[in-house]
Amino acid sequence: MLLPMLIFFLVSCYSQSVSGAPATYDQRQTGDVNVQIHLKDVQVIALLDSELFDDYE
Repeated sequence: MLLPMLIFFLVSCYSQSVSGAPATYDQRQTGDVNVQIHLKDVQVIALLDSELFDDYE
């Protein structure tokens, strides 16, 4: 009983082909200004009020 189920599972997995559409990227440049920025090692510094860390009492 287990062997026929295993064979059926393997055949069904093998017969299904995954053929999706190829990936396409929209690279149109239709604006007045096209800007491309490469950022590296960006750091965000936040100055917080000390009341933010107080306990709720």
